[in-house]
Amino acid sequence: MVALFKARIEAQLAHQLKLRTQELWKMRRGKKKLPFITISREFGCRVYPIVETLQDKLSRLTGEEYPWAVFDKEVIQKIADEHNLSEALANSLDENQRSQMQQYMDHIFLGRPNEYKIFQYLTRVLIGLAETGNAILIGRGGCIITKNVERGIHVRLIAPFEFRKEKIRDEMGISEDEAIKLVTRTENEREAFVERYTFKSIKDPYNFHIIINSALSSLDEIAEIIIHNLKIRGYI
Repeated sequence: MVALFKARIEAQLAHQLKLRTQELWKMRRGKKKLPFITISREFGCRVYPIVETLQDKLSRLTGEEYPWAVFDKEVIQKIADEHNLSEALANSLDENQRSQMQQYMDHIFLGRPNEYKIFQYLTRVLIGLAETGNAILIGRGGCIITKNVERGIHVRLIAPFEFRKEKIRDEMGISEDEAIKLVTRTENEREAFVERYTFKSIKDPYNFHIIINSALSSLDEIAEIIIHNLKIRGYI
């Protein structure tokens, strides 16, 4: 399931990036800022089935002209690694948006020039995709980096450790001890990545509009909760 959905994301990448750097898209943004969603999750929460359900529902609601696209860790990093692509996204921002992004980078990386360069492209990508809208951004501290971008909804998926451990054990076919170690290690690595580059904790509940216990809600329910939040804010 995950592999199929990630392949689908990869297939969308070239088309969506081209669309997001076209003059037509920028003209559309000038009339009405399109919304975006960031999704952060504890390791073991089944994000891809949730996002696939959410993307399908949103695309049916908002139409085919400006389709919703999903960007996960691998895709976001791939764009960041491709200098020309991240430059194109950065150049699609207006002067005020670029200035805000630069101020953010200068504040975060004061006295850390090497790390500044590493994270610079990632920040360009996340803010660029958020500004163009109709994007679902998974992970990479997106909720923190895009917090000042308008018309965003920031979501955190959580679940009890036992629930997540069992999901990982069953899906990966590993032992109980291996699952415990993997969940713990991956969770620590994700937290360290965000804190290293933003000095903020990804677990801070104040980063999010919505926190959902995915162990207690179906895929459809989670998608509908997020869509309802977009609706009541007038974003869709």
